[in-house]
Amino acid sequence: MAGGRPAAGCCCFINNVRFPVLLLVTCSVAAMYSTILLFNLTSILDSEVEWRPVPGLDSLHGSSYKGFDRLKRELAELRKFLPKLSDTMNHKKMMRDIQFSHPLKNQTKPTSFRISRGLLYAAPGVGTFLGIFLSMLLSKRFGVRTFFGIFLALAALLTIVFLFVQKTNYYLLLLVRFLQGVVFSGVFPVMGNALVQWGPLKEQLIFLTTMLMFISVGPIVAWPVANYVHALEADMDLVYYVQAIILAFLCVIWSIFYRDRPQTHPWVSGVELNRIVAGKVQELQCNRAHSDSYSSLLKSLSAWSIWTSLFGLFSATAFFVTYLPSLLASPDVFFVQGLGIHGTIPFQLLPISCAIFGSLNLMFKPSTKIIRILNTVAFSIAAILIVSIPFVAFLQTKPGLMSILLLSMIPFGLAIVCGFARSLTVVGRVFAEQIVTMAAIPFGLAFAVVPLMVAFTVGENKLAEWTKVVMFVFFILAAAAVEFAVFGRGRSPSWSESSWDPLVASTKMQSLALIDFNQDECGLYELRRIEPTKK
Repeated sequence: MAGGRPAAGCCCFINNVRFPVLLLVTCSVAAMYSTILLFNLTSILDSEVEWRPVPGLDSLHGSSYKGFDRLKRELAELRKFLPKLSDTMNHKKMMRDIQFSHPLKNQTKPTSFRISRGLLYAAPGVGTFLGIFLSMLLSKRFGVRTFFGIFLALAALLTIVFLFVQKTNYYLLLLVRFLQGVVFSGVFPVMGNALVQWGPLKEQLIFLTTMLMFISVGPIVAWPVANYVHALEADMDLVYYVQAIILAFLCVIWSIFYRDRPQTHPWVSGVELNRIVAGKVQELQCNRAHSDSYSSLLKSLSAWSIWTSLFGLFSATAFFVTYLPSLLASPDVFFVQGLGIHGTIPFQLLPISCAIFGSLNLMFKPSTKIIRILNTVAFSIAAILIVSIPFVAFLQTKPGLMSILLLSMIPFGLAIVCGFARSLTVVGRVFAEQIVTMAAIPFGLAFAVVPLMVAFTVGENKLAEWTKVVMFVFFILAAAAVEFAVFGRGRSPSWSESSWDPLVASTKMQSLALIDFNQDECGLYELRRIEPTKK
């Protein structure tokens, strides 16, 4: 019945329109994500930017990747002829001059500088934490397609405004960074909507895993571009212009192609619509609009275990995307050549690990015991790898450090496809949209707590200081592992069990209530009642 009229659009997407939709969502989320992490690298590379992630990075000013080796050789030759005392006095004088050239001249206490620096880099996290409530309201009132299209346009505009304030006024820069976090909070209702509305029951884990890869796609695309622009000794503002153009382009594509529901997309055929809605109850929209949905989630320990695991994942991500370039530029490490490339190393194998570990789902059925074990193992290994980073860096072996960085995020692939993310699709069902939407809160907390912790821990960009930071991340991951091991679930709780029926996910559509009878509707084209011939 559902295969009436053919779908409009490109023949390449017949019965598979949901995958271009998934790709568009992932790219848009990654582009929005790069707006809040690009400054973490460009503030180190750009000699005109004063507010850097941590102190001790001013010595990189004026060096380019092409002439950096020559600069180090010249400095080494110069030190042979200068007394050590003179070096010390000149260094102190230079640091004193830098301090007095700071915009906050009237604040002499180091605590004030640390608070200002920490707030600047925590502002996107705070904006995401607070902005999610506005995003939830707007997405419900205007629909995901309209509201996120506007947010994409705002993100492009804020990127341009950012160029004019990053080197002038601290408080305007702080405000823009906060607003970028508010705008970024809109990605979570979008991911929740795409997961529930566009993802068939058997493909929901694929949808969720793909969308979560924004944590890898963002830095892998944005940072090498910034690295290349810096290597050419071009103006670093060019990176932000490119970013704004990409966001504006995605805004146009989003407004044209995306639909809140597959039933209203002109390219979706009846066959694909049947595949998407199979197993979902008739009153899907009513279930999603239940006034007690969030109260049920807040009372559920299984939902809290998912958010706790997300907080652990986002905490490790916040550490890498905010401070890994600064750590690599530490005097104790000093791997500054290709800083934008080396900074992406932890994220390069995460998508591949998700694909590899996804095969484990073919071996084990989703049970509470299996999901708890695999998630705990993944978080434990990730915690050990991350805490070992500064100790490996002490050995001064670049291959060893690059190897540990390359492995550090791989265990999260196991946690996503076999652990907390799989639990989300099993536990949430129709309420998975709300669970993903509320994931903005652990994201905002992680991207606010980690920068504030670093601001009060790292004063000279030394490995000994970074050891305290990775220990902090280690305890977060350990706590998340323990919490999920106790409260994680591999089956639906009572409050969501009746919302969908996975047993009929592979059967034909049982009810016409899933299809809207509008003139431009896809799916069912014509329905006739044929009476038996009377003889």
